[in-house]
Formats: sequence, structure tokens, C-alpha cells
Amino acid sequence: MDLVKNTYRVLLTRGLKGCYLCFTDKATERLVRSRTEGLGEAPAVSPKPKAVHPPAATPEVDGGFPFREVPPSELKPYVNALPVVNLKLAAGTFSDTQSLDSDEVVWVEPPDFIKPAPGLFIAQVIGESMNRRIPNGSWCLFRMNPGGTRQGKVVLAQHRSIDDPELGGKYTVKVYHSEKVADESDGWKHRRVILSPDSSDLSFSSLEFQGEDTDVIVIAEMGTVLA
Repeated sequence: MDLVKNTYRVLLTRGLKGCYLCFTDKATERLVRSRTEGLGEAPAVSPKPKAVHPPAATPEVDGGFPFREVPPSELKPYVNALPVVNLKLAAGTFSDTQSLDSDEVVWVEPPDFIKPAPGLFIAQVIGESMNRRIPNGSWCLFRMNPGGTRQGKVVLAQHRSIDDPELGGKYTVKVYHSEKVADESDGWKHRRVILSPDSSDLSFSSLEFQGEDTDVIVIAEMGTVLA
């Protein structure tokens, strides 16, 4: 029930932010743009001062920051607040996310249906490669080091050969699939790992890793879209 309520809340609040049109025909797009550009622009206002955070912790925000930042005087990490992780600056962050320094990240109050716990974090997903599940610019809840099968789940994955243009690094958010085979030690090993987009834009293709190149690291599993 909480998931259903959250889904409707996200859809309804996004509807208040504006209407978006997708054109498959460039001529139609140019016509509509020529009739609408300049309409509905907000009057100029004096910019509000922005809070200052350490550079490595400040998330790159696209479309507004929808959570209340918890001030140091109230902060109880993973009790009343969760950290916001910038996926574009994630290289040094995931070495030990359980012990993130409260002075080095932005801590925010999650929605009331989310219970803070160690290993949870919030990140903004930019891009269209997962837009059927994650609208561009969505703020999502992630869980570090997820247990159980990852098959068919949306994950934050890392690999040395990934160069994701949307996140701008060695990390990507995709749907995880793998094929396993038995090995000589009575265990198993990956034969193939596939990280697939789920997008209405068919120009996005899957990332496939085979043989000795299957050392894809699953950093976290996405839980739900928060805003």
C-alpha cells in the first residue's frame, strides 16, 4: 500500500511542475516551439542564498531539492536522516558508505513512509536510459550491498569499462541480468552479465560483459522513486 501511495504521490506532484511534450517529428517540434517559446517564463527575482556544503558532498540538483536538510543540531544519522550521494562524484564514496562522515555529506529527512536505516541512501538519477521506471531527474532510494538475487532488479553497478554519459563515470543505473555456470570448485561463476536500459528511447543499448570481463560490481539496489 505504501508503494502505491508513493507512486500516485510522485505522479501527482510531478504533474504540478509542468507539462512535457515528446515529439517524434522534427517539423512538428519546430512548429510548436515557434508558437510557444517565451510563454510562461517566470519574472526575474533576486536569487536566494544557497547553503554551502563541502564540494564532494553537494549533490548536483536538477529541478529542485525536494527534501528538508537536517541541521547538525538535530542530526541522528540513519535514525532521522539519510545521506544524499552524488552519483557523479561517487568514486570515493562507496568504499565504506556505512560510516559516512556526517560532516562530509548532505543529510536529509526522508518521506514519512521511509524508515532510515544503515546502508540506505538517496541519489538523483539523471538521464533517459531508465525513463520507463525512473523519470529523468528523479530522487531515488538505494540500499547498499543488497542480499539475495539481483536478477531483474534495478541496480547501481560499477565496471572498469563503463563510461556512462548520463552519470559521467564508471557507474550506471540499469536492470541487472546474469547467466551462471558451474566451475571446477563445485561452485559457480558468471558466464555473462547484462545491464539493460528500460527506456522509451530505443537508442540506448544494453551493456554486456562475458568471460573474464564479468566482474561487474553491484554497489546498491534501487528501492523506490521518492520524488
